[in-house]
Amino acid sequence: MVAAKHSYGPPFLIIDCSMTVNCAVVDDEGTFLGGLIAPGISLSTQTLFQAAARLPMVSMSAPKSLIGKNNVESIRAGIVMGEVARIDGLIDMIRRELGYETKIILTGEDARMLAPLLAHDVTVDETLTMRGLKLLHAANRK
Repeated sequence: MVAAKHSYGPPFLIIDCSMTVNCAVVDDEGTFLGGLIAPGISLSTQTLFQAAARLPMVSMSAPKSLIGKNNVESIRAGIVMGEVARIDGLIDMIRRELGYETKIILTGEDARMLAPLLAHDVTVDETLTMRGLKLLHAANRK
């Protein structure tokens, strides 16, 4: 949040797309309001393959089509596009609750894959966490 506030200014949503999807909400005054945590693509994939042992293990990438023609395509479409739909829906719900638009910053291992699939304009920032740690370190050295 420190790096996002410094680089983009409030209001914003940071969505970290990793093992879990973590969303941090910062309002138009720069106050952290809270957030949400949900399983991410990696965790969803692991759970699916553990619970449904007969499904093939599939590496995740953007599907060519929403409607899969075989198990591999169907799994990719379900997991990846399901994640896209969830993130888009959460952005809409958060903005409705806030009552105004926000910048959306994606970070994490799946951010680059998901960003072009989302209906919302997003900024992918792969170094956000490290820049935030650097800013915090500099502020605390004084």
